[in-house]
Amino acid sequence: MKAYPVILSLALLSASASASTPSDTYISQAAFQGWVTDNHLETQVQAFEAHLARNGVADVLPTYQILRTSSTWQACKASAFEIPPQEVWANITTTLSYIKTEVEPRIGKVQAVSGYRNAKLNTCSGGAEHSAHRYYFALDLLPETDISRATLIREMCLAHRENGQKSQIGLGFYSGVRFHLDSKKYRKWGADGKSATSPCNKI
Repeated sequence: MKAYPVILSLALLSASASASTPSDTYISQAAFQGWVTDNHLETQVQAFEAHLARNGVADVLPTYQILRTSSTWQACKASAFEIPPQEVWANITTTLSYIKTEVEPRIGKVQAVSGYRNAKLNTCSGGAEHSAHRYYFALDLLPETDISRATLIREMCLAHRENGQKSQIGLGFYSGVRFHLDSKKYRKWGADGKSATSPCNKI
């Protein structure tokens, strides 16, 4: 299946301003629906959602969130949303399953703010050549609950230590309460991308 990188119009951007959760600076469901309609992507989105349903993860996060691309999409002149190639769809299912069983039971609801990045966008975003985002293993997440960074780190590090290896979960932390999960390889890292600086080492 071919991906469809389409740049959103300013009119669609204005539709994202009403959120009351940490998603204020990200792209809304209304903008996503407009993007789908304008680009005639209904069939492709339905196929993607059917894949999620077959794998038992359709209820984890809204489709519009897990089809968000990079937080730097505007600076990179890319699309805020993209349907990944069908051959990588299977990669995100393990990540979503882990969110369902290990993340949300510990810290409550989360939202995805960054997922698949095509090669050009991944490079522009500063991603590694073989970034987990490049192959749709990864989601960057924000809690929707009022949780401290210390509590987030403690809960996610304990979950990773106890159950991350069997799902090959990668766990990284950015500033604030934004964090990264992928199911490409079992590992952990801190703000500089190195295992030695992971805050999990102090838990």
